[in-house]
Amino acid sequence: MKIKNLLKTPQNSLKSSIIGIIIWSLIITGLSLYATAITVYGHIGVFLSYFQNPVIVLINLIPILLLTLFFGFITNRIWLAYLLSALITMLMTTVNYLKIMIRNDPFTATDFSLINEAMNIGQRYVFSLHPFFLFAIVLIIAGVIKARSLLTYRIKKPLVRLIGIVASAGIMVSILSPIYLSGTVYSKTENIIRNQFMNALEFNDQFTSRGFVYSFLHSINSIFEPTPAGYTKEEAQKALATYSYDNIPEGKKINVISIMLESFNDFSKFDTIEFTNNPYRYLYELRSKCLYGQVFTNVFGGGTIKSEHSFLTGFSYQSDYRRPTNSYVHYMKQQGYTVEGGHPGNKWFYKRDLVNKFLGFDSYKFHETGYSELYNNNPNNGDTILEDKYFFEDILKSFDENKTTGKPYFNFSVSYQNHGPYNSEFLENGIEYVKQTESLSDGGYYIINNYLAGIEKTLTALKTMIDKIEAIDEPVMLVLFGDHNPWLGDESYVYRELGINLEYSNDDGIYNYFFTPYIIYTNKAAKEISGNPAIGHGGDFSIMYLMNKVFETNGWEGNEFIKATNELREKIDILTGIGLYRENGVFTQYPSEAALEKLNKFRYVQYYWRNEIAPKTPEEIASESAD
Repeated sequence: MKIKNLLKTPQNSLKSSIIGIIIWSLIITGLSLYATAITVYGHIGVFLSYFQNPVIVLINLIPILLLTLFFGFITNRIWLAYLLSALITMLMTTVNYLKIMIRNDPFTATDFSLINEAMNIGQRYVFSLHPFFLFAIVLIIAGVIKARSLLTYRIKKPLVRLIGIVASAGIMVSILSPIYLSGTVYSKTENIIRNQFMNALEFNDQFTSRGFVYSFLHSINSIFEPTPAGYTKEEAQKALATYSYDNIPEGKKINVISIMLESFNDFSKFDTIEFTNNPYRYLYELRSKCLYGQVFTNVFGGGTIKSEHSFLTGFSYQSDYRRPTNSYVHYMKQQGYTVEGGHPGNKWFYKRDLVNKFLGFDSYKFHETGYSELYNNNPNNGDTILEDKYFFEDILKSFDENKTTGKPYFNFSVSYQNHGPYNSEFLENGIEYVKQTESLSDGGYYIINNYLAGIEKTLTALKTMIDKIEAIDEPVMLVLFGDHNPWLGDESYVYRELGINLEYSNDDGIYNYFFTPYIIYTNKAAKEISGNPAIGHGGDFSIMYLMNKVFETNGWEGNEFIKATNELREKIDILTGIGLYRENGVFTQYPSEAALEKLNKFRYVQYYWRNEIAPKTPEEIASESAD
């Protein structure tokens, strides 16, 4: 019997319902694949490439088919099963599209833990959906309406429905590990070779080239921290024992104030940009009296928390923190420092209120616990974000208040001013920094100039702050660095219009994509204690090493872990998230045998330090030192 005849029957059979579910699952798979493809250049070719490797289509189809069957058995309504499976699949695929457009970062399983953050960020951006999504909505509505009138088959026996529910869910669970989480299967679905505009080193391209559904399920692996190959607890203990724990001598305890600056980058380094009004004037003056360089952040347009935690922990990768974890914050506390900080955003954002306690902070100020009052008491030009000039003043106020404790001070704070998106319709401050050219659209012109207006505000506030620090009698080090490159339009179109290379195919593109500035400023009293003038280029390296530079500048030896990272830095000074390592100034996928030996040793120590040892209290450290 033909399918069209089955669908015309007044009372549909089980067979016609199953055929309908299969056809529907194929349609939703096709919609999801196309919606995934339009996130990249040459999307027609990418979409067609899925069908050149039937395994990719099948591996994206199976979860959608099982999901439709699952809802079919639960609701006993084919049309409702259609609707629910389509809603879930296409909603997640749409989120993936928007996340790539805004942050050049696909939607992965770990993002479910940040759902509140996503909602908050989403309120700040104006979304522009591809017209395809309208077509998809119309098609889904039509399919659901048609199914409701034609596919009216019902399963009469509850036991059969129960078996169906368990079977469809059980099959998905049983194939998750051997197929969807398998690295072997993932490598066999390599699809980059069919897409000339994709780069095998770029995670986004690898993700897109396999279709959203499959890639999303495979990303579940990222939720669980992998044990390094060949790792044993005994070997890790032995490796860690090769390093010693050193206290900071009492006479060398310099106060450290560190601030991670929102979307802070130096666009004057790009020779394709011509300034009519240079907002980086004070940055040049500052570099003449401090240590400076660039840090490799591993994030772009977002992912602030990864840069934050890399600085605080020295870890080469970041995942959820669910318990007290060793960090440089804990070390500073062990050395008798007051450890605190602040961020004008909400305390639940990135779960900072909880995670910062795990990392060792005694107190941390948020919008709900102090900054809202500071915001309300100061004019903010109509913005909803606390300006840096008030934020920096408050940090120095906290430093002054700590003097009564007699303890040295460590502060790590995260600024919020100049967070994207930037106005694309007019100059908010009426100041032009970059002139409009033929290649720069109106929207791009407004976005880059409004971004640079925020940069000038931040640098002006920093000048005031540094002038005050220089006048302080106590030794103070100020550490500043950018968290990531700014969002500059969907699909980073303003970068393209400005002629900024962001391609992974060459070193310049990689550096442009991931590098942000760092500045280490020490006042006269700190220079006298450390004996280090702390002036000049301090080198470029991964952000995980920035605290190493702080310790080195102050003449501190530090704990076992910072010594492990120092040893690795001698061979590999940049660890990327795209399968590249920089050894002797050159990126490579294959480090030398000597570098690989140090890298493997570090991975053992890092895993053990992070997962197997609880942070020691200051009392425990003092007791061990006395012994």
